[in-house]
Amino acid sequence: MHYRGENPGHASLETRLPFSEENKALIEQYCSKKPKIPVEEKHYTTEDGTKKMEYVVRFSFIPGTTENTKAKFHLNPSYKEDTIYERSGHHTTKRHYLEIAELQERRSNRRVINIFPASSLTEKGRLLDFSTPQGKYILKIKEMENCEDLLKTAQLLEKKCTALKENKKYINFYHPRNKTILIAAKQLNIELPKGKIPRDQLDSILNMAEAIQNIKNKSTQLEQDSITLMDQIDRKEQREKNKELITELNKLLKNINSNDEHLFEQIEALNISVEKKTELTKLAQLKEKEQLKSQLENLRDHYKNESAQFIRESQSFFKSEDDYLCRGRPADAEIQLPLGTGKNGLNAAAMLKQMRKIVDSGYDYDLYTHNCSSTALSILKAGRKGKTSEVSPAKGFTTTNPKTVYNEACLLREKICPVSPMQALLNLDNFYASKAVDAQVITESSDLRETILNFAVKNLFPENEKMTFYVFSADDRERLLKNKDELIPTELLRDLWNIMPERTLPLSKDGVNNVVIDRNMTIGQLTQGLSILVQNKAEDRLKIQNALIETKEKDSYEILKDKIKSEILRLEVKPRSHSQQTLKFDLLVYFLIYCAFLRE
Repeated sequence: MHYRGENPGHASLETRLPFSEENKALIEQYCSKKPKIPVEEKHYTTEDGTKKMEYVVRFSFIPGTTENTKAKFHLNPSYKEDTIYERSGHHTTKRHYLEIAELQERRSNRRVINIFPASSLTEKGRLLDFSTPQGKYILKIKEMENCEDLLKTAQLLEKKCTALKENKKYINFYHPRNKTILIAAKQLNIELPKGKIPRDQLDSILNMAEAIQNIKNKSTQLEQDSITLMDQIDRKEQREKNKELITELNKLLKNINSNDEHLFEQIEALNISVEKKTELTKLAQLKEKEQLKSQLENLRDHYKNESAQFIRESQSFFKSEDDYLCRGRPADAEIQLPLGTGKNGLNAAAMLKQMRKIVDSGYDYDLYTHNCSSTALSILKAGRKGKTSEVSPAKGFTTTNPKTVYNEACLLREKICPVSPMQALLNLDNFYASKAVDAQVITESSDLRETILNFAVKNLFPENEKMTFYVFSADDRERLLKNKDELIPTELLRDLWNIMPERTLPLSKDGVNNVVIDRNMTIGQLTQGLSILVQNKAEDRLKIQNALIETKEKDSYEILKDKIKSEILRLEVKPRSHSQQTLKFDLLVYFLIYCAFLRE
């Protein structure tokens, strides 16, 4: 992650390795020894829905000295820990700003201070359905955490005002020395009067006892609401019903050879559908004991499995809570890079080895000579070169910062998979032409956002089974390429998050190189990623069509007609900036093919 603007920020690395004997050996060799490098085993879902396991190795280098410990450094084990920790030169939460506000008094009137809530929704969190128990629960947890932060703010304000009364006969809340009080009051929605106020009026103006009690009451109510929602997510009521039903079924199975009349009463008392009761009663009447036993056992197993599934689903949800909420300050950027031993990937073994060299080096964390950025950069370079480097803090001040790491990651991504929206668009044209499909030009729009969304939605989420595909008009392409280096607008970013929850797009056909859809994405990256994704989607749709529809042989005239139609379409939608020489070459090739075909 890297942070922009008013602070130096933080940089960290996360390496994901699939489960294999080779990777297991690497983890044991470089991460398991003390001091340990944080590793987590996680499930992930492949494109075909298969669940697999992977190792997630994190390297987030921060100071080791705290109130209770003195260590050379510390490695944050999770993204959550990074966002909470991020305190160097800026402020993670509102409360943390208030605690150190006095240190900023001389500069506070000359800079913009960004105050972040203690808890906020992530992109994945914003995509939750807030009418469901899961969505409501996440909102309650967010409110609870912000409420807790607010309570500490109120307690801090009370403490500051008590100290103020002891030293001043008259109080001016708007004096620069009272910056903390002003900010705290604003967070608590307390309006402070201007001018000098007698100190004996302070308690009636602030009424802190009531404010603190109101926050505590709200926090208690939120906690009760969250417990109720947890029960709903756990399906507690349904699991209790299942438990009772399983008990009754076990009794029935035990008494299956007993008095028939008693058996009928037990079946009638079961909390199951009328149809199922009728079926069981009929078997009992026909004295089909074995079939009845089998049906009862199947029912019992069904409700056991259902309850177990409820538990698995709820546990999975609660474990993934951090995916929906960000504590502290969220990252401004995330760069994904592929791993591999070839020229188009980073060498994972070299990266892990460099991590081990850093933690074994004996050097302390130092903000100016040996920090999160310099260590992360050396790991990236080890992955790029396939070999490690010596660990040595900078002499004097290091020039490496999170922005340096971010730029290096961008350069690596560009080297591994160059961004060429023009080529991606042409590849999509050639694909449509080679398949002789019905590719229609999207209606032009003066709004670039609307143009991109139409292209994405129409191709990725077709309304019907009809094999219709959509391409950009020549004018729209020209606009896209003209603005390829511009960052995508915020409104478009939010729209893309809504229709693509995974927040990633492929930069290459093999799916190895991906780009994250975030505020740092350019129009060029978006165009390339969407073009490749649309082609992948088109290939899938055509495969399904070919599997359902029997291939019919066409005569020479029909094949020629389809090729000409596709070629005309392709030429119509090519951007005007494309060189005439290339156009002539394409036409020459195609015409030679057509002529050769007719001569045969």
